[in-house]
Amino acid sequence: MLLRPGASVVVTGSNTALGGFPNGSVYGASKAAISLMSLGIPAEQREAAKRDVVAGVPVGRMGDPVEIAAAIVFLAGDEAAFATGTDLVIDGGVKRVHVG
Repeated sequence: MLLRPGASVVVTGSNTALGGFPNGSVYGASKAAISLMSLGIPAEQREAAKRDVVAGVPVGRMGDPVEIAAAIVFLAGDEAAFATGTDLVIDGGVKRVHVG
């Protein structure tokens, strides 16, 4: 047995997995590349990219890692014991805006 009884598995992903986006086929590769390139990207380019992302988020800001962590704590806890095979979308409303 790999997991103890009562253990939880939380898999995080991207809202790209929930629906197509223009030019979305390269998203997966670019997401991995960001962590490898972040040290070499000039600050002004990072800020421009952040502004572009925020412009598409209905709540008008980037998500905070604490917000994602809170959802993971919920999913891994007893309160979500009956939740299985579901998507919990935490994206500031992006998916709702892009639903076709």
